[in-house]
Parts: sequence; structure tokens; C-alpha cells
Amino acid sequence: MLKRLRTAHPILYCILSEVLFLGSMVLFSLLATIGLAAAGADFDTMDGYLFGSVQEAVGLAVALLLLARTGRLDLLHRRGCGFLNGMLVGMYPLFFIGYTTVGTLAFDRPDTPLLPLRPHPDLYAEHDPCGRG
Repeated sequence: MLKRLRTAHPILYCILSEVLFLGSMVLFSLLATIGLAAAGADFDTMDGYLFGSVQEAVGLAVALLLLARTGRLDLLHRRGCGFLNGMLVGMYPLFFIGYTTVGTLAFDRPDTPLLPLRPHPDLYAEHDPCGRG
């Protein structure tokens, strides 16, 4: 079914696979948070990086499942296949980082002014950059 959808309606397949990919990550995050809260986990001391890494691993598993179900798993073995497409996908997180930064600066500004940027004290030290002098 996925093979027919991919060949007959490639744009719809791309949109649905992206929705499935992101939805699985959000659903895992929601279920894991509920499960950890039910277990009495302390979220202040929890490592957020590990939680995010596991969430990304779930997304990777869904992407591999989609590739396997559509018969395109061989793309992982081809050299140079889809490099520019990979570059385009790599810009996706950069867009959301910029979007979050603009949203934070526009709406969640602190009440106090930001501190001025000061040069590092070693920047103008009288020794070479390697610290040998």
C-alpha cells in the first residue's frame, strides 16, 4: 500500500511520512513523560539530553520502518545518493532553531536589559594564543 501511495501520489506520501515521523516523536515524548510522572521521577534532576536522544531514536526507527515498507532501504547503502536532499533536510532543524530564537526574543524578553558583550580578558593578553609566553 505504501509503495502504491509513493508512486501514485509522492507529495502526499512525503507529507504523510513527515506527519507520521513527527507524530511518533511527539507521542513517544507524551507517553514517556506520563510514564515517568506516574513513576515519580524528578524532572529537575533528569537529563534532558538522554530523553531527547531516545525520542530521536524513535523517530529514526519510524523512518527506517517507512524505508523498509516502501522497498527503499537500499538507499542507505548507496554512496552519494541524495546528498543535496540530505542538505535540505539538514536545514529543517536550523529553521526551527531560528524560529524559536525569534519567538523568544520577540515575546519572552526579560524585564531587565541584556548585559553588554564584553571581550574575553585573555583576548588582549601579551602572550601567544597557545599560552606559551
